[in-house]
Order: sequence, then C-alpha cells, then structure tokens
Amino acid sequence: RAVSWMAIHQSARVVDGDGTDIGHVEAVLGDEEDDIFHGVALDLKGWGGHVELPADRIQRITADKIYTDLGPQEGESLKKLEPDRWFEFEGRSRFLKRAKWEKKDN
Repeated sequence: RAVSWMAIHQSARVVDGDGTDIGHVEAVLGDEEDDIFHGVALDLKGWGGHVELPADRIQRITADKIYTDLGPQEGESLKKLEPDRWFEFEGRSRFLKRAKWEKKDN
C-alpha cells in the first residue's frame, strides 16, 4: 500500500526496478512545511557512501520499501550526497525524517 513521502522511515529498504535490494534510506530530502519532496539520501549497498536518489526516480513508497526505476548497477551512477548542497536538520540528527530544514552556515 502506497504512503506519503512524509511517512518514509529511517532505514527503509530501497529496491531497483527488478526488486533487488540496493540499500536503505539515511535521510529524507525535502521540505515538510512546503510539502516539497526532493528524494532521499541513500546508503547504497556495497558502495561505502551516500548518494542522492531524486524523487523522479522513485516509483512507489510503501510503509517498508521504496521502489525505484533504477536498472541493475545504476545506483552507482547516482550523484554522491554533498552535505553542503543540502541542509542540516534543525536541532536534530539528519537521520530523522520530517524535521524542518535550516541552511547551514559555512
């Protein structure tokens, strides 16, 4: 059953277009206040880093999984997550969902 992007939980499994588990969610990239979903920070299995999975590559969100249109090995071509490009969660770990984003001062 499909759910809203605001219901994505930390460590939700992410699968490619064939249903193969490719990693898990580390953070939701979006703005809860304005209901703008950009995608998720994905901890890609076997890659050793986080990548940005854009919202337009996500086909369906359920309570425990995120289904994508990614082909086999395509996850490795996703853009590496650049923390400076995004925002820190105000007063909370970036691993929590639905927190208000606040621009980092650097």
